[in-house]
Amino acid sequence: MADEKITPTFLTERQIWCDDQGNGQLQVMKDYGTKAGMSDLAVVLGGAVSSTDKANDGQRSGYLWSASSIGAGNVRTVNSLGVQSSYVPIRRDDGARPALPSSVASTIKASEAKPSRKILGEANTEIEIVEYGEYPQSIAPEAVSVDLEKAFKERKLQKTGKKYTFDGEKSDAYDKPFKSDEHVEYQHNGKKYIRVEARPCDDDSVLSNGKKLKAGEPCWVEVQPIEWLKDPTGVMVARQALFSGVQFDTNEKYDGKFENTAMYRYLQDHFAKEMVAKAIPVATIQVKEEKPAATPPADKAAADNAAEDKKKKDADKGFFEKDGMMGGLIAGAIALVVGMFTQLGVIGTLLLAAVAGVAAFAFTGGSFGGGESKKPGANPGGENKPEKGQGKVKELSADTLTAVKEQFVKADVKLQRDMTSAEIRELAGKDGILQAEEIRNGAEKYKVKEAVVPDISRIQVNLKAANQEKGIVLK
Repeated sequence: MADEKITPTFLTERQIWCDDQGNGQLQVMKDYGTKAGMSDLAVVLGGAVSSTDKANDGQRSGYLWSASSIGAGNVRTVNSLGVQSSYVPIRRDDGARPALPSSVASTIKASEAKPSRKILGEANTEIEIVEYGEYPQSIAPEAVSVDLEKAFKERKLQKTGKKYTFDGEKSDAYDKPFKSDEHVEYQHNGKKYIRVEARPCDDDSVLSNGKKLKAGEPCWVEVQPIEWLKDPTGVMVARQALFSGVQFDTNEKYDGKFENTAMYRYLQDHFAKEMVAKAIPVATIQVKEEKPAATPPADKAAADNAAEDKKKKDADKGFFEKDGMMGGLIAGAIALVVGMFTQLGVIGTLLLAAVAGVAAFAFTGGSFGGGESKKPGANPGGENKPEKGQGKVKELSADTLTAVKEQFVKADVKLQRDMTSAEIRELAGKDGILQAEEIRNGAEKYKVKEAVVPDISRIQVNLKAANQEKGIVLK
């Protein structure tokens, strides 16, 4: 909506039923009926719900606060039959069914309050349902609750940055005021949930899935759009009670001035702010194509040590090994002298000198090719030159980069900097396929400090949705 402040309230007795002259009842209350269901969250927080009575939409109806006083110090309430009742204001077990005055509802943009469906009222009249804001309401399916609890204990759930606040005091702590009890919102497989420990009101505290609550058990409640019944006057009232467990007031007597109560303060300080829909921030990352990095210069100290070792080896090999040609000449000369003093003859002496010279030349490292010997992959001086393309990372295709980028974005991963092709290939490993676990490893390695690493199951769902269930093949 615009910058106007949301000021939720409760309906008055006159708006719910009418006054003594039969005036004032909202048309939507006539059409829908005065009974209202209780959200699963309201039941989890200790709201009183009927075991048999049901509202117009089939939900089991509960006991609800209004904004009116009966004149004797009690609060006018609505029982599970939709009939007038009353309670002392220090109780916490009635449900809260917020309403938005027409002055507030009129400031809401049409794009923010969208008609979602129509339902039939008690007189078969159509009632328009409008979605505006969001709030924890329905218990998560059993399988999802198991997954959430496991991930919660392993600290693998991703926080959205949003919290919901309830009254942390026990329902019978009548002499104790509101105590803030915050519940973190988590994201799991594209939906949002909070974890609340059950505080059942009585044996009738049964959830919409038929499960009977046990005190202290963890309940995972899904955050959903709030459905409002829209009256022709512009007033909007929640279709069901959204929460409970909040003390109406600390005073034992209520004078009918709702704006002075603890409940009114809670609605403004917490509910009004927390019901506003908040999109989960999604990081926009750019995967930068890597340019081949220049081969880093060799370490100077290592090069100096290698040169010194070579000198020592040359010295140890002796004079002949340093120069093959000189070694061959000297060996040939020695053989010639030996032949002259023996009976080999002229031809034998020359042959002996030639063989000795050639053998010494070859043995001491000479080369018949005119220079030092060359081996494949070696350059003069014995230093290996990298083959063409060695040390250069193959850049990923544009389609692959887009596919990788989309997976990190869908997982809501905030990266500390752009990822390179080399880093992506390193994550994928030798098989060249970037799988769910490897995407999670990348999130862990390159995320910004405060970012939360997504659980693998969510990444697997994202991959499957993109027809890449086995992973992204890097091309």
